[in-house]
Amino acid sequence: MATDAGREGELIFRYLYHYTGSTTPFVRLWISSLTDKAIREGLRNLEDGGKYDNLYLAAKARSESDWLVGINGTQALSIAAGHGTYSVGRVQTPTLAMVCERYWENRRFTPEAFWQLHIATDGCDGKS
Repeated sequence: MATDAGREGELIFRYLYHYTGSTTPFVRLWISSLTDKAIREGLRNLEDGGKYDNLYLAAKARSESDWLVGINGTQALSIAAGHGTYSVGRVQTPTLAMVCERYWENRRFTPEAFWQLHIATDGCDGKS
């Protein structure tokens, strides 16, 4: 199974590994480049999967804390607002803000006239 080299990639791999009930020892191909040279080098230096246990644990802790912040933030904001449900999260909120900002930018757009200049000359083919 292939995932990105990094914290979230390791987390996805481990989630799938545990979900399938696998207990088979594994080695990791850890590369950040897809050049022939990098892939060959990575295959020559496969790492024991246990080397990345702490990376997995860090990613898992971050994932769980994101969930806790999101669920508690959502509840707090919804109660404070007094009506409706408002969803918040560490990644979701700023991403949604960027999408909304772009939406309103497009809604406020007013077309402006512009002019184009076209020039034609006789006997000049543009070659030097």
